Amino acid sequence: MKRRLILGFASVTLALSLAAARPASAAAFVASTWGDNAVHLLDANFANLSSFNVFPNPNGVATDGTTIWVGSFLLQQVSAYDFSGNLLYSWNGGFPNLQGMELVNGELAIQDNANIEFYNPVTGAFIRSIASPGGSVEGLAFDGTLLWALDDRIIGLNPLTGAVVNAIPNAAINCAFGGTGLTTAGAGRLGLGCADGNWFVVSSTDGSVITSGNNGLQMFGLDEAQAVPEPASLLLLGAGLAGAARRIRRKA
Repeated sequence: MKRRLILGFASVTLALSLAAARPASAAAFVASTWGDNAVHLLDANFANLSSFNVFPNPNGVATDGTTIWVGSFLLQQVSAYDFSGNLLYSWNGGFPNLQGMELVNGELAIQDNANIEFYNPVTGAFIRSIASPGGSVEGLAFDGTLLWALDDRIIGLNPLTGAVVNAIPNAAINCAFGGTGLTTAGAGRLGLGCADGNWFVVSSTDGSVITSGNNGLQMFGLDEAQAVPEPASLLLLGAGLAGAARRIRRKA
């Protein structure tokens, strides 16, 4: 009985540890910014919460909610940080014109000239590439099904083949470069960031603007922070709590 009770609480402890690996801040988005050469943690309204310094001119950013990857086309380098700004590791790649980054099913997608290239996010090993939908793509976002590319329009791609599946208007078209950051912003929504601080949340169905504002940041990269435990962690937590409760009831 005692052994089963210990195992039940061990499951709870493991689940809580997994949940604790997520950032404790209220960050909803992360942005890599020029001017101050930093990564900013942003709230749900894209307002600054905190920041930490990185290398000059960070041009892309991606996160899984625990690690933040920042890329530079000047250095052809990707560096990984935790949410407190501690450098975890770095690697160099062959991308002379990095313009956007995103995690896609465990691979780090990087927009580079005519291609979107996929790398192992930890080792930097090249995995594969697909053709980019345009030569002026400034950001990438993955919604679990489509890989969206920020160009004159926002183009939804099959992430395996590069085939164009959808295209919607770009609300940031009047910003410099037609916008410089792209992210998911909840189900059915995309977030756009600009170098003058303007931001937009749009429908991924038709591109219509849902909300917009200005945070004063030079956003050259943007990603959703996903600052909640993954479903698997939540299921493990629920199972652990339920198991512990059953053992306590039986003992009583």
